[in-house]
Amino acid sequence: MHPPTAKELLRFASVFEGETLVTRAQQAAFSICVVPEGLKITPTFSGKPRVVRKEEIRSVLGEYARSGSTQPADYQSLSFNSSYLLALIRLYTPFPFLDFQGLLAHRKAGKSRDLARILRSPRSEDWVTWNVLQAIQINDLWWPELVKIATQHAWTLDNSLAAGIPPSVELWREVDAPHEYECASRRRMANSNNPEWQERSDNPRPVEGRTEVDAVFKAPEYLVFVEAKLGHDISERTTYDPTRDQIVRNIDCAIEEADGRRPFFWMFVKDRDPGFKYSELIDDYRSDLSLLKQRLPHRNPEILKEMVKGLAVVEWRELVSIIPDTPDVADVLKEIRRRVE
Repeated sequence: MHPPTAKELLRFASVFEGETLVTRAQQAAFSICVVPEGLKITPTFSGKPRVVRKEEIRSVLGEYARSGSTQPADYQSLSFNSSYLLALIRLYTPFPFLDFQGLLAHRKAGKSRDLARILRSPRSEDWVTWNVLQAIQINDLWWPELVKIATQHAWTLDNSLAAGIPPSVELWREVDAPHEYECASRRRMANSNNPEWQERSDNPRPVEGRTEVDAVFKAPEYLVFVEAKLGHDISERTTYDPTRDQIVRNIDCAIEEADGRRPFFWMFVKDRDPGFKYSELIDDYRSDLSLLKQRLPHRNPEILKEMVKGLAVVEWRELVSIIPDTPDVADVLKEIRRRVE
């Protein structure tokens, strides 16, 4: 991605007016305001505003385009305000967003690589996940319409799921591996012929890392876990379990987190083509319940049977139909369509 022009950076900076930003190196807090001359910056520690003129901004952006340096010391000959400008450049995105401040406040923004992909990659599935889930909720009937779409792709999905108030929506929830699975996995590893696995089984650290669930729909009666994909396939295994694919992992975690609710697992994907592993595995689990029982022996077979009935793979383009075509979402909707259709 090319660095922004001064005009683009100033337009982007207007999003942050009234907000507190921090520099990367010194974690110095400051606020900004776009003014005709350029950018007014007010360091929190002094409270004294300073104006960075457009010529100075252009000089810093020119050097950034040439060197790509994020070190303020490399801009000393050009500007004494480079640390503030670099903090803004780091956040710059050429793509439209819904509730951009909400994204920056989300714990996901604390993962610098993830945030960089969301802000700058035209193929980021997290960008699609964030903006589609924000956009559909503008429609008061988003939940019954989503359930109607999911019902078309599930074996048996009870329409009563659409009744009542819409569920809460949580993105990128992190959950621990279920305790029963951890115990069973350690026993399997300890009894294996793999010396590395045997040694790892004695290590008290969790055998399986935390699962990041892309979207969670939660209501008093049900819990839906969603795995989102945009052209990529699922992982087919974990480090120490060759049969622990991403679908099984999400189903296991959904059952664990349901806490008396009815658990469901759906996928939001760009393509339901049978060439994808997720399409193949969901067909396998639907046609042969014993396979899922084999991979989740610690789970109640009746619950697994109900989970299989509710499995649904929904295409992103179907979700676009839920988004209201209004002026306030027009730019985001255009970008969503470009990515998913």
